[in-house]
Amino acid sequence: MEKYLSLDPVVILGSFLFYNIQSPRLVSTVDFYPNSGYALQPGCSLTLLHLGRSLVCSSHSAYKYWSESVEDPSAFEAIACDSWTQFEAGECTGTTNYMGYGYFLNATGNFYLETNSESPYSMREKGIIYDGSKLNILSAEVLEWLGSLI
Repeated sequence: MEKYLSLDPVVILGSFLFYNIQSPRLVSTVDFYPNSGYALQPGCSLTLLHLGRSLVCSSHSAYKYWSESVEDPSAFEAIACDSWTQFEAGECTGTTNYMGYGYFLNATGNFYLETNSESPYSMREKGIIYDGSKLNILSAEVLEWLGSLI
């Protein structure tokens, strides 16, 4: 009989460019999508000459956000939404959670927030109100093309 390790709950912090390219959807107990889950994270830029560096920059954002959340577990307030489009439109449920170390153990679902482009990355409660000024969101066509390269 095979034995499997069960991790309960499972929390995913999606900050890598190719994370859920097709559509953000719940893939664990709690999913956090800073800056849409489709974006190059604020502070990162995409250049074809340095594509690898661009991807690493976004991926490294996850550990930077996590580290900041360990120092202040309530730093990254996020709000429950069905989609980024709903978040942009301000149509979220009002249920909040903290991304990272301070997340609520009983929470489930998708949570969205925006961050700053440099430390401190947390926008605190302002992060749950769509602003969009710091985002580097790529078009769906560009994301599809980039995804085909993997």
